[in-house]
Amino acid sequence: MVVELLAPAGQIDSGYAAFAHGADAVYLGLTQFSARAEAQNFTPDAFAGFVKYAHQIGKRVLVAVNTIFFENEKESLIDTLQTIESAGADGVIVQ
Repeated sequence: MVVELLAPAGQIDSGYAAFAHGADAVYLGLTQFSARAEAQNFTPDAFAGFVKYAHQIGKRVLVAVNTIFFENEKESLIDTLQTIESAGADGVIVQ
């Protein structure tokens, strides 16, 4: 069994801090489709840079896409998922 320390990152600074203090991976939300509305969350550009940094230091990034979406949001959801894929995220947490 492998034990992994997974930490939340509601904003980019907390993501860097989590890695600096021993987290193996972080989970975060983007500006859309994240249930943590009170968090700053990550813009697509900041997210891509953060994933690149995480991979350079051997860490993982998971993205929470955990809100209910409606039919009229389908295209936006697809764009968000493409952003996640193109940045190279390690996984998606869904509701």
